[in-house]
Amino acid sequence: MNLPAALMRRMRRSSDHPGPSRLHAVFSHMVEAVLVVFGWLILPALPFAASAIARDWTYVRRYPGSLVRIGRHIAATWRSDAISRAWLLHFDPAANAAGADIVGSCTHCGNCCLHKRCVFLGMDHNQRSFCRIYGGKVWRLLPCGSYPLTQADIDLYACPSFRAVPQAPGRDAQVIPIRPLFSGEQQGVRDR
Repeated sequence: MNLPAALMRRMRRSSDHPGPSRLHAVFSHMVEAVLVVFGWLILPALPFAASAIARDWTYVRRYPGSLVRIGRHIAATWRSDAISRAWLLHFDPAANAAGADIVGSCTHCGNCCLHKRCVFLGMDHNQRSFCRIYGGKVWRLLPCGSYPLTQADIDLYACPSFRAVPQAPGRDAQVIPIRPLFSGEQQGVRDR
């Protein structure tokens, strides 16, 4: 992976965002690049961190295999723009204005777990995925804690169970409160 060239490609893609959104996009890609490089630099320590987060010491007991899985996790994070997409959806108001409702429920295929490369992904005997940190504090901080937010998220991971449906028109319109009239009197109008 040629990081400088890949980062420049992402910066050019950031020019698709208008105005302040472009600044958010550029900054999110920079943050993502720094975190991915940092992940590769501290890779030998990450099985210990994964064990502490998941409260499961198999990451340390199977250290060589954990290093391979964590390396795949870091690479998949970079390929899927997981950090920059989460940054944009959290900090950029224009990215939050999707105008669609997400419907569906999880079928436990594991696609949304970084294309089945997440280090915390497990599979049961029926080949249904489960998350080793589901519902925890770290899970809520990660992009998977709010998946899916947009149709682009669903498309990225080819999710078979969720879909985005357009919001009904006028749903976000401001509602004028109606107050009931008591004893036949109108508020603010005096009888003559």
